[in-house]
Amino acid sequence: RYVHTRGALVAATEPLCAPERRAEALAALAGHAREQGLRLLAMPVGAALAREARAQGLFAIPVGAEPVFDLEEYFGTADLLTGALARHPLARALLKRGAEVFEAAPEDLCQDAPLRAELDEVAGEWLSGRDCLPLGFLASVEPFARLERRRYFVLRARGRVQAFLAASPVMSAGRAVAWYFQDLPRRCDARAGSA
Repeated sequence: RYVHTRGALVAATEPLCAPERRAEALAALAGHAREQGLRLLAMPVGAALAREARAQGLFAIPVGAEPVFDLEEYFGTADLLTGALARHPLARALLKRGAEVFEAAPEDLCQDAPLRAELDEVAGEWLSGRDCLPLGFLASVEPFARLERRRYFVLRARGRVQAFLAASPVMSAGRAVAWYFQDLPRRCDARAGSA
């Protein structure tokens, strides 16, 4: 996925293709950009793809590193809702009020599913409460785009959905190595700790 800007094509992730074709795909996109008088900016890419891209004649500039937070390492393998997470005061308060968190199955997110209708309502309410317009491309709110690739976690309390998380895969070498918490819409009246 990429977007045209005034001077560049900007790609927001590594190419979604066979791992051995990633550098070739970036080089082809760079050629497409050059044909239009533009440059290619691809971010973020991992160290392995950066090496492969350099071999294709592209430049790779390191701009920092992202921290990695491994939930299983931090919390252990205990059930997060009754184990380590429940020691957090806000999570404990939500649990005492009967809140539940669950991962939504893909079939529950199809356009005509009841859960999808609730999530659409939450997302719409959340967006209507924002004071600025969505920034587009990297900062757009599209929680159901490419839903087959994402994971969805829903917080239900007081009989209705309060918030949900749409997590997108961070790809490296053709596989998901982490999950980016991309969209986290919540109701305007959701209790503290919902997010």
